[in-house]
Amino acid sequence: MPMLALSTPPDADEGDEGERGELLPRERIDSIPFLKASKNAHTADRGLLQDAVKVLSTYSTSTLIMRIETTTDPLLLWEIHLELESRGILPIFRFPRNDDTGQMRFVTWLADLYWHTRRTKAPGKVYRSWKRLFGAADDSW
Repeated sequence: MPMLALSTPPDADEGDEGERGELLPRERIDSIPFLKASKNAHTADRGLLQDAVKVLSTYSTSTLIMRIETTTDPLLLWEIHLELESRGILPIFRFPRNDDTGQMRFVTWLADLYWHTRRTKAPGKVYRSWKRLFGAADDSW
């Protein structure tokens, strides 16, 4: 079986170390379906995200890859990864990664996992449990 270059999932059990080595409080990390439900509860935020997602297909691949690092909305980051996935861009080429927060690292890891599950045959039970993390990728806004 070929080796995969998947990112490391964020460790939700440990806090990050601050500048002086002190542990920072753990941040909340949510699944894609939870983030979508939260965004849908706020009409203004949902509209902004819908508008941003609609134009993703018009951007060049290099522009989308650059936006990965600068995007601050985890759902928009997820949608960028899905657009790059639809163009056949492997996660290893989606660099530099967005590692600003645990949530962004988690979304990046989910994009790697999503890519892997779409290309590897494994027992259905494993993938069904993973699918709950990112929900149906083709959900429309």
